[in-house]
Amino acid sequence: MNDLLYGPNIIDNIPYIEELYNRPIVGVYGIFVKRNLKWYVYIGQSIDCISAWKNHIELLRSGVHYNYKLQLLWNIAYEKHFYFQMLNILKPHATKKRRNGIKDKYIKQDPAVLNIKYSNGDYMARR
Repeated sequence: MNDLLYGPNIIDNIPYIEELYNRPIVGVYGIFVKRNLKWYVYIGQSIDCISAWKNHIELLRSGVHYNYKLQLLWNIAYEKHFYFQMLNILKPHATKKRRNGIKDKYIKQDPAVLNIKYSNGDYMARR
């Protein structure tokens, strides 16, 4: 894992991170959860990854996250075991199709992925 790995307290450090990049961070991110010596990951993409992370934290804390697997881990593993990591930082003009293509590659190569796959092959929460 690289230097862009943050626990839930990233929310306290957002002004610093935004100043560091001087723009919203576009790309693909992972939400990593350590539970019983095993790592699980939820892969997402956004044109503003910091806002996406804040949104995930708010939904999880409220107990209403749309990914039930991630919510279940939050409920049993606790907040301190969740980490956010940028997996691929893209140029600001990267298209949604490109972001989703990169996201799907990460999903396919990780057996402990928490993303929910529908019968049509699409993954949950593709925004």
